[in-house]
Amino acid sequence: MIFAIGTQFCHLCPTTSDDPFSLGPVDREMAHTEDDAIALKFYHQASKLIPDVIAHASIESVQAFELLAVYTLPIDAAGLSCTYLGIAIKIATQNGMHLRYHKHLEPREVELRKRIWWTAYTLERYG
Repeated sequence: MIFAIGTQFCHLCPTTSDDPFSLGPVDREMAHTEDDAIALKFYHQASKLIPDVIAHASIESVQAFELLAVYTLPIDAAGLSCTYLGIAIKIATQNGMHLRYHKHLEPREVELRKRIWWTAYTLERYG
């Protein structure tokens, strides 16, 4: 999903007019659609792993669904991003990431869990 999200923004790389490899407006638009096709391939490959990610139900699962949501946020008007964020929130809640008290965890782990939880919450609330 990182590659899919990164590919969505490839067209934003600045090129100078002195650059012999710089693209014209027509070529830039064609490259943009090719980038979208590549990003979609990455997304389809990642989405094949969704059942395994749900079954694992870990902190990494929450992060994976957050990435799926971020990718689909600008491209899907039907609300697939909200579905992914809902799953992320459910897994995070199941893992107790919404709780403040973490007696048995290292401070770094507590901070990571808080950041992942608040990212999911904020994206779901305002997305």
